[in-house]
Amino acid sequence: MNFSDLLQDPHFNKIIYRIERLILECDEATKSFDVSLTDSNIKSCLRKVIAFSEGKSPGLAEKNDKEKAIRDLVGGLSYLGDRMQEGSDTVERFSKKDWILALKAVEDSLKTRRKMYGHSRGYLEFLKEFLEKGEII
Repeated sequence: MNFSDLLQDPHFNKIIYRIERLILECDEATKSFDVSLTDSNIKSCLRKVIAFSEGKSPGLAEKNDKEKAIRDLVGGLSYLGDRMQEGSDTVERFSKKDWILALKAVEDSLKTRRKMYGHSRGYLEFLKEFLEKGEII
């Protein structure tokens, strides 16, 4: 599947936007206690959220502040996914399949941006610039 096509689909665009907004918020919050997340941390987080969504139970360590931040992001994204699958007055209802596809599209974007920027925070820096230009929704 070509995940870049999902970015052009308004249905998936909404999900992806919310995922990326939450990733950026977490990254910004971790800076307040001198923790710097990397693209690898975000990829690991996305893989764990996908695993949880598929009914698996990946481990979540809490040895230091960075691992706690990753755990919090996994929890936040999992909660977002649950809300999107249930639907509410503020969140459009999406299927579990669509949620997982959107997570994989974000992971694919992460791989692309990491290569383009050539360093460990390439995706996170791209994301900050991209989302600061204005909301797409």
